[in-house]
Amino acid sequence: MKTITDRDIKFLLKDPKSERSTLINLVYRYHNNRLHISTGLTIEPYQ
Repeated sequence: MKTITDRDIKFLLKDPKSERSTLINLVYRYHNNRLHISTGLTIEPYQ
């Protein structure tokens, strides 16, 4: 059974070069598959 590690989960900005607030996406990798989920939260890219 595989355990989840920090390398399997990432939080990425939808548009990191935006000058306005942008969505935060969760990316989960499992057995060479990638699942993208929007968190529904926004953040200023400079943060």
